[in-house]
Parts: sequence; structure tokens; C-alpha cells
Amino acid sequence: MESRTSLDPEVVDALRAYFDAIVLAEPLQAVLWKSAGITLAQLAALRQLRAGPITAGQLGRLLGLSPASTTHLVDRLEARSLVARSRRQDDRRAVDVHLTPAGQRVLDESRPLPGSLIHRAVEAMPPEKRRLLTEALAGLVAQARSLPPAEEGQR
Repeated sequence: MESRTSLDPEVVDALRAYFDAIVLAEPLQAVLWKSAGITLAQLAALRQLRAGPITAGQLGRLLGLSPASTTHLVDRLEARSLVARSRRQDDRRAVDVHLTPAGQRVLDESRPLPGSLIHRAVEAMPPEKRRLLTEALAGLVAQARSLPPAEEGQR
């Protein structure tokens, strides 16, 4: 059995605030699923692919997913014809994932945030607090993306 170490109270506070924010995002997931039949993780993948094709490994790193989770996510999107895989001409071992026209349509039509509780709360924040929130969240995402993905089954 793994021993538990005590966590820094500021880390605990930050994690609790983060999870409180996730709870606010849950209704957005329901709206997204109802309107487009995709998950937030799938929407995040489509958003990453908007800039152009990338390898599944790159996509997984950008999303903070393990290789197995990335393969599963891409398989599901490909089954719905929202993405396609193609071998690179310059390196036949490398396989790129790219957005299909159907994926672009889903991306264009998937707008779960406008009018939501979280949207209105951010809009109501003073500009300086909104800027600090943006910087903090961007920093959290950058930090998370710089770490190796968790192993399957790890939390």
C-alpha cells in the first residue's frame, strides 16, 4: 500500500478550486454531448487539430493523455469521420491525424460556453482579475503539458 504524504495546504486549496471549476463545467459537457455528441476531451482534440495535422503522440501530449487514451480518443473521432489518419510522405512510419470537413463543422457548431454560468461569471469579473485568471489557467495548462502523462489507471 502506498503511503500518503501530507500536501501543502496551498496545493490543496488550488486543487479544490480547480475541481470546483470542473463542477461548473459539467453542464457544458451535457450541452456539448446533446448538440454534437462529443465529449469535452474530443472537442479539445478537434480544437488542437484546427491548426493542422499533427501526430497522435503530439496530440496526446497537448491534451495530457497517455498513448493508450489518445489512441482510443482518435479511434472514436475517426469512427465518426471527424478526423482521419494519414501516413506522412517523408516518413512512412509517422501517422498524422487531421481534421475532416465533418470535424470542422462539428467544431464550428460546438459552442457550449456562450451564455453559460461560467461565461457570465468570467464576463462579470473586473478586467484585471480576468487577466490574472487567464494567466493562471494558461500557466496551469502549460505546466501540466510539460509533465509526462499519467500511466493508465493512475490519478
